[in-house]
Amino acid sequence: MKDDIDLIDYLKTRLNYRSDAQLAEEYLSISRHAIYRIRAGGVDLGPIPRLKVIEKTGYLKSVTHIESLAAKNLAEEIAGRIEDSAAIMALSKIDDDESHESHQQLLKLIKPFLTSRVDEELANAIGLKRTSLSMVRKGKAKFGIYPRLKILQLLDPDANLDELQRVLGNSGELLRVLRQLLQRDYPVT
Repeated sequence: MKDDIDLIDYLKTRLNYRSDAQLAEEYLSISRHAIYRIRAGGVDLGPIPRLKVIEKTGYLKSVTHIESLAAKNLAEEIAGRIEDSAAIMALSKIDDDESHESHQQLLKLIKPFLTSRVDEELANAIGLKRTSLSMVRKGKAKFGIYPRLKILQLLDPDANLDELQRVLGNSGELLRVLRQLLQRDYPVT
């Protein structure tokens, strides 16, 4: 968790934020309470705020297809591959790439794409619990980053997602990457 605090301090200084709360809400899109809990050692920063930093810096865009991690984009790719015209039409009506409906469509399409007969097979293939699939199906949960990375890897086995997984899973690794970017005069915005 020290790495999380170091990353927060680095971003706060580099981006000229006056307070943790301002950084949390304006840049990381987390609550001020969450950032206080991180500083107190109660929780870690987590992959979603790290992904926001990665997106905002533009780092890894050419290597990892960050845009491809959106549930709607993954669902559209699968719908095209399995030629499901009804799903393509349904997806075209979804405005929010990260809505529950996008995640439900992704679940609906990934099962036939992987030719999984039962939820347990699908859950194992993408690194989830079977009960999590039920929650996505009911619109009460969404796929996390790591299952979507697995799906992206299944869609593009040649994609190099190792570095993205490292920086999503470790604030120290993300901080190291950001510092390297700055040495090359890369803007962090």
